[in-house]
Amino acid sequence: MTSALSLKYCKPFQSLKIRKPSSKSYKVNQFILVLLNYPYRFHFDALAHDNSAEKAEIEQIGGIPNARRDATPSAIVLQGTQLIKKSDPDAADTVKILMALYRVQEKNVDLLATFNIPLVQASGVMSEAEYLQTTHDFREFATSLKIIDFGLFA
Repeated sequence: MTSALSLKYCKPFQSLKIRKPSSKSYKVNQFILVLLNYPYRFHFDALAHDNSAEKAEIEQIGGIPNARRDATPSAIVLQGTQLIKKSDPDAADTVKILMALYRVQEKNVDLLATFNIPLVQASGVMSEAEYLQTTHDFREFATSLKIIDFGLFA
């Protein structure tokens, strides 16, 4: 089977390749890649609902153009924060959400990638250096994602 998507090396994913799906969701380390068929304005709220977030706030929306000029759409990028109860039922973790949305209009599908970055949790606080590295990894991911086989979205 050939790859349907590819990514340039980006720590910690190295050369991740997503193959044509048998299911609609893939989970690798700290990011989730999902194929979605509904408007992008609701993706952040849907993720907050799935995370049972006590609070969810969108902080920034922007874009990352496809500089390669291939058929992969440019990414709409969203950054937000969610308060999520995970390990400690009395205290919510502060989780930074980074989303890259690729609108595949020819197939009427949205390809959504999210990084969930726990900033504050019961076990401690993420350092600024770790946060900066993770946001760099996200940008590298969002910039390098390339759709090779649009048949993925049959």
